[in-house]
Amino acid sequence: MKMTATKPVTKTTKKKIDRSSTVFYCVMVALPLLQFLIFYVVVNFNSILMAFQEYNTLTFSTTLSLSNFEGWFTKQTLPILGVCLKNSMIYFGVTLLAIPISLCISYYIYKKFHLSQFFKVISFIPSIICISALAIMYKAFVNYGMSSIFTTAPISLEYSEARQPMLIVFYLLVNFSGNLLIYINAMSQASPSVIEAAKIDGASEFRIFIHVIIPQIWGTIVSLLIIFMAGIVTNQAFLFTFFGINAPAELQTLGYFIFRNIQEGATPNVEASYYQTSALGIMLTLVLAPITILVRNLMLKFGPRED
Repeated sequence: MKMTATKPVTKTTKKKIDRSSTVFYCVMVALPLLQFLIFYVVVNFNSILMAFQEYNTLTFSTTLSLSNFEGWFTKQTLPILGVCLKNSMIYFGVTLLAIPISLCISYYIYKKFHLSQFFKVISFIPSIICISALAIMYKAFVNYGMSSIFTTAPISLEYSEARQPMLIVFYLLVNFSGNLLIYINAMSQASPSVIEAAKIDGASEFRIFIHVIIPQIWGTIVSLLIIFMAGIVTNQAFLFTFFGINAPAELQTLGYFIFRNIQEGATPNVEASYYQTSALGIMLTLVLAPITILVRNLMLKFGPRED
């Protein structure tokens, strides 16, 4: 049997390998970097610049100014932002409370327990039906089908104590299915050998869920939580679907307020509201971004580990 001698790696060969690796890395990074520059930097550059410009409604000209930031700290605007922030935090808090429920139902479906397919179909129906059609059906059911329970139609411009709770229920129903799909997909990637080892050691389903499944999908849980936190200032909670641009002030979230401010203009001149809303967006980003990064790092550092 003939033995083939391997050629030693020379400095020239090593340089070629390093050069090829560098070229490959640059090619792979170029596309996402280009997407970031085009769809974030270029798109948002003008928005960021508008925050530091004051728009003159008479001459239609702009000058450098910080008045757009100062305008949000008045006695008229601070209470409005406070209500919007409160509602946004309510939806965020409800979403956090729904995470354990979503995980339990996802695990039930993942393990294919009794009637798991039935629950799977029922849970995914809101994501299959058009959101506008679902909102119309839900609104009709609540306002007319449950008329014997409520004295007034909850989902209407007329005030009702049940109005916001009914909107929160709809918000949970719509977002619930999407979360289940992500969790079930993450659980399906869990190592079967680790689960089998836990069963051999006599672990119950509850212990497998807590000590095996949760650590293996912890990255997915953290990612979704970060998305929820980032959505605090953009979440409209489907208010536009139910009320259009006329949602009551006591129900508005930060996301809806910003959207409506741009669409209709909170000031007499719509063009001027663009500059003011840009300043508001920058301030909210400067507050929320560090908190989101901090929460992410803490959850990854102190969260459950597979080992």
